[in-house]
Amino acid sequence: MLPRPSLIAVSFVALIAAGCATTPSGTAQTPDTVPADTAASYHALGTEPFWSLTMDHKTIRFERPDHAPVVRDRPAPLIAPGGEVFRTPGLMVMVYSGRTCSDGMSDRPYPDTVRVIAERVRYEGCGGAPIDAETAADATAILDGKWQIIALAGQPIDDERATMEFREGRIAASAGCNRMAGSFRFAEDRLVTGALVSTRMACPGPLMGRENTLSTLLGQPLTHRMNAAEQLILTAPDGRTIVLRPIAPAPRPMR
Repeated sequence: MLPRPSLIAVSFVALIAAGCATTPSGTAQTPDTVPADTAASYHALGTEPFWSLTMDHKTIRFERPDHAPVVRDRPAPLIAPGGEVFRTPGLMVMVYSGRTCSDGMSDRPYPDTVRVIAERVRYEGCGGAPIDAETAADATAILDGKWQIIALAGQPIDDERATMEFREGRIAASAGCNRMAGSFRFAEDRLVTGALVSTRMACPGPLMGRENTLSTLLGQPLTHRMNAAEQLILTAPDGRTIVLRPIAPAPRPMR
């Protein structure tokens, strides 16, 4: 059951400060928790009291019983540990990607935990499309572990530093130079990463190009499958792929 609203705590001020201090790199800084597509909207809800939130590429709309809707222009997000923060006058929305949430009534799982502060009152709830818990658990079981990146967008890679690791809803990856990390979840059976943060070392030209490609691909919803050679294939909407080989081979369920 979700908690009743409470006054703003100092911890949320600290959260915003942390979000401002976090340095994203490259295209990975684009948050995928909230769709940028003009036709897509992000929805969140809560109970005790009931509230709902809708966010598209232009506006945020927050509604509660017996209150006028709060509508604001959607700001650029602040990247905070584990998610994104959208801060506007009188309204602040925090979306924690990969923190599975139950709505407290139907017990349906949602991929994100959402916190809203409106008029100095805090609300907590869930966001994103409801997920099939069994499907998500099966997909996570396939991904969990450390992988070698052996091909990227059709180009073979022979570099032991190029790796990807999935564990407990978190992803860490490197194309051979900088390290990027963040959360991941499943939406409609596709792998979706939250905003990724990265180290910012200067890398040789070819490595930077490879890193940008990896960052771009991880910023898109990816289908996933295992082939007969026990390689994991992640495929972007444009058909480009990331091919992974387990570093420590282990029996994995086939899809």
